[in-house]
Amino acid sequence: MSAANEQTAMDRYVAGFKNRDEMAVEYARIMREQGLQHAYLPLNLAIMDRWSKSGLEYIKTKAWKLAAAPKK
Repeated sequence: MSAANEQTAMDRYVAGFKNRDEMAVEYARIMREQGLQHAYLPLNLAIMDRWSKSGLEYIKTKAWKLAAAPKK
């Protein structure tokens, strides 16, 4: 998949989330399952396209808290 197609697919994926809080839950799940070595650039760019740079910071901050919380 080319970089342009990958970003388009990622944009569609991110568009499926109603709000930043839902996206943060998914971002935390990805962090837990794929670790910090995973390439987040396409996801981060899609989030910024939808919500803004400050939206990305909000999502990442909340996701870090969720990912660090003990599993229930």
